[in-house]
Amino acid sequence: MILPEEEQDLTLDLPRILCLHGGGVNARIFRQQSRGLIKQLKPHFRLVFADGPFFCKPGPGMVPVYEEHGPFRRWMRWLPEQPECDARTAAKRIDRQIKQAMDEDDEQGATGEWVGLLGFSQGAKIAASMLFMQQKRAELLGANMAGTNFRFAVIMAGRAPLVTFDPQLVKSPGIADLADISVEFPEGGLVESATTYCGCRLFMSTGVRTRGCICTGGCWISTVSQVVRAWSSGMAITGYHSSQRMLR
Repeated sequence: MILPEEEQDLTLDLPRILCLHGGGVNARIFRQQSRGLIKQLKPHFRLVFADGPFFCKPGPGMVPVYEEHGPFRRWMRWLPEQPECDARTAAKRIDRQIKQAMDEDDEQGATGEWVGLLGFSQGAKIAASMLFMQQKRAELLGANMAGTNFRFAVIMAGRAPLVTFDPQLVKSPGIADLADISVEFPEGGLVESATTYCGCRLFMSTGVRTRGCICTGGCWISTVSQVVRAWSSGMAITGYHSSQRMLR
């Protein structure tokens, strides 16, 4: 049976972007918050949303609007009262959640290549760290052992430091351990050194105070039309052509 065009999922063959929510949110809420961006990017990318592995209380701004949309999740521990988890276990659980989201999208019939990451707050930290770890695996073990081939990331309201998913692979004072409580660096931001340089393309969209960046408001995703259009235009043009160059 051939479905009417309005009932068909026309994004199944498009390049895919993996989207990671912030702390105290979940994939369902993040998808709803990103509806304007999804609409703008629909001709170019398929956006797939993953759930964090750990349950927690609702994050800032979730109550009362999203109070009934739990359970709420996180990627990392950021409050002392949240249960501790060793770095190796945390990395495995994060990897499992991400793989599950990607596999489930394959099962829905999606065939596009995974080309980008989009992360908000904690999700931004994880997204940037995933790119960095991909880069280090390619440098140290060879491109075939990188595990993923993401070309770019959209980082929204993300904070340093990056985190390592494999302390044996990356050892640097500018990289945090997944077992640590997720806190920002002191004034000055990310440590600048050759060992913490991420060579992949990053689109920065700041929503909190970050040194050297214009503060655009609180820790939230803008739904203002002109802002969303600006983000999506940069992603659709620069990000798409970047991925196309890599595919050749």
